[in-house]
This record gives sequence, structure tokens and C-alpha cells, in this order.
Amino acid sequence: MPLNPYGVLKGKIIRGIPAPPTGDSTPHYHAVVKADGREYKLAINVQSREQPSELLYLVRDKCRQFHS
Repeated sequence: MPLNPYGVLKGKIIRGIPAPPTGDSTPHYHAVVKADGREYKLAINVQSREQPSELLYLVRDKCRQFHS
């Protein structure tokens, strides 16, 4: 099921800032990602109350492109 207007960003996280302890019921983790020569600022809701609320991610130290 698509979640418009969301998409996929592939890049390297160069900064990350945890959500401050403000008592917010939907705290956001802030990250800066470098991809394709640009920097993108992301606000990631880490405790969403809306469905679907799954957060999918992949962290790899050494990423290689595989050819079949």
C-alpha cells in the first residue's frame, strides 16, 4: 500500500539529533542525510499513533552494489 506523498531516500546519515524530552506524545528524531551531493533534513516520527506506524530502515557500515 503506497503512503503518498512518502518515498525512499538512500544516503548517509551525517548528523542525528534525538527528540528532546518535552513530553510530546509523538516525538521526532531529526537526521541530516547526504545523498546525491545534497543534504536532506528529516524529521522521523518515532512513536506515531496513526496506522500503519511501522518504521522501516536499514543501517549498513559497508554497502556494496550486488550484480546478478
